Amino acid sequence: MELALPVIIFAIQTLLLVSVVLFYRTFKVFIGRTPANSWPRLPSAAAEPALVVRCHDAHKNCIEMLPVFLGVLWAMTLLDAQYAQDQMTLIFGFVGLRMAQSAIHVVGTAPILVMIRGILFSGQLAILLWLSVNILSGVLAA
Repeated sequence: MELALPVIIFAIQTLLLVSVVLFYRTFKVFIGRTPANSWPRLPSAAAEPALVVRCHDAHKNCIEMLPVFLGVLWAMTLLDAQYAQDQMTLIFGFVGLRMAQSAIHVVGTAPILVMIRGILFSGQLAILLWLSVNILSGVLAA
């Protein structure tokens, strides 16, 4: 049950980011400033405010990582539910790094912010890789 908490936190963060984009676009349609079909699949950065573009990009980053995150959690629970519980610190560490990366992504694109995002992303990858290697070694040892 505890393993559901980081998944829900990740999902809520992803939903909040896309909600900013949805609210902005819906508002523009309702006030008659933009037709409902005016947003292409690949929106132009100049067509929307920078905050909306950054929220959209941060949302896409979350979506890209979600399958890997869920796959690692699923593999841990299949292998050993107790092992999954023992790794909660790392799991929440991943979620915390993900939330920090998204927050910084939304704040801006200054070079220092992009560098910090890269560091936070590297931390997420390191956690998932560590957990994956441990899962694999457990599978091979069985």
